[in-house]
Amino acid sequence: MEATFDDGEPAVLKLLVPRDGNAASNEITVLRLADGAGCVRLLRHDAARSALLLERLGRSLYELALPIGLRQEILCSVAQRVWRPAPDCGLPTGAQKGSVAS
Repeated sequence: MEATFDDGEPAVLKLLVPRDGNAASNEITVLRLADGAGCVRLLRHDAARSALLLERLGRSLYELALPIGLRQEILCSVAQRVWRPAPDCGLPTGAQKGSVAS
């Protein structure tokens, strides 16, 4: 949901679908660690309500009509900035997430 601060700064309110586990607190941790490098900035949050207030980004790569190859390069570059080791932060490892029965 689009939102705007009193000072006019645009934002987005994101409410996570309720589910088992720590989805909201994990997403909050990831966004805090990234601090806007490769992903949206976390402005405020309420883990108990699964609510995140995020910076509002610009137009999508699709809306910018960028060629698919360039979009893929951009997305891969962003993934490299976000996906990095984060020991002792309380997040599950890839192995732990992969071992959960679906």
